[in-house]
Amino acid sequence: MTTFKPKRAVLFSAAGKKTMLSSQFRQAAICAVALLSACATQSGRDLTPGSGAVKVVPFSGSVKIAGPNDGTDGGEQAKLYKGTGQLVKGQLPGGALPPPPPGAVASGPAVTLNFEGADLRDVVRNILTDILNESYTIEPTVGGTVTIRTAGPIPREALPSTLEMLLRSNGATMVKDAGIWKIQPSAGAVRGNLTPQLGNSARALPPGFSVQIVPLRYMGVRQMVTILEPFIKDQTTVRVDDLRNMLILAGTELELRHLLDTIDMFDVNWIAGMSVGLFTLQSADVKSVMSELDKAMGTPDKSPLAGILRIIPIERMNALLVVTPQPAYLDEAKKWIERLDKGGEGSGVRFYVYQVQNSRAERIGPLLQQAFTGRVTQQ
Repeated sequence: MTTFKPKRAVLFSAAGKKTMLSSQFRQAAICAVALLSACATQSGRDLTPGSGAVKVVPFSGSVKIAGPNDGTDGGEQAKLYKGTGQLVKGQLPGGALPPPPPGAVASGPAVTLNFEGADLRDVVRNILTDILNESYTIEPTVGGTVTIRTAGPIPREALPSTLEMLLRSNGATMVKDAGIWKIQPSAGAVRGNLTPQLGNSARALPPGFSVQIVPLRYMGVRQMVTILEPFIKDQTTVRVDDLRNMLILAGTELELRHLLDTIDMFDVNWIAGMSVGLFTLQSADVKSVMSELDKAMGTPDKSPLAGILRIIPIERMNALLVVTPQPAYLDEAKKWIERLDKGGEGSGVRFYVYQVQNSRAERIGPLLQQAFTGRVTQQ
């Protein structure tokens, strides 16, 4: 058997200076030099494929791949992380809807309103002074006609919000300042009249027109404004503070209540509600499986699963990342990915046996292991 004595190898850069290499690359370089030195001693040996001198054959036995640290199994093929399925407040675990709450029962004295083409100023006087015994001022520019008929008595507590609705339909609003109601046009209600308050759906709102500052916890303000847009009366109702991720809302008690309840419903930790599955392919190539899944499910804009199921290929891991708000979809995705994970020639991870000719396998193996995986095999 031919022996060899490996020589010291020093790597130089193009400028002729020594190059500092990482430990992994240095080990790979030593291994490569040793193999080349061995090949150099076999001057007349043919090492081309098919010559019969060196054979690389597929390995058909069972293989256990060591983990990165403790030599245990490298991990399961599929890792499922199921979320709660709750994407808006009030959903039950799994995304189911709760039963509807019971209707509110009115209590206390009730009042019946019946105005037909009445002057707005007369309606204000009748409700605030005659019924509620409240003091008020009204600007000369406020006016209009009002028609309102209640099918039955309404609680006295609901009269301020009812009057706010009538005023808003005529371009006016009411602001309470120092115990006196100020009836004025909506355009001038905020400037110089109101102090913003920190608010959310759990806090009581002051009667009349007010300004609420609402910090968002989980959702960006721009996305929340998109959700609120159909419910906003006018563009001055909502202001955005991107830096602090806060909304500034202005409106009547009833308008603000609708907006605050909507914000509370959508401002939830939706990431905790999402379910994620990481599926590492064992045989097939991730590009091939992803292409087959795209054909099966159709284009994203026409698929019935658009928006509810996302499949992301991760080529460096030869894996598929599945994200869905529906936990049950992870189990179905696992079944189909395992069915498609059937490799052919050249796909997935395959093992080959190389018969070492000029050294010992237990010496070359650890060097290759460290060079290509970064892990050191304990001897």
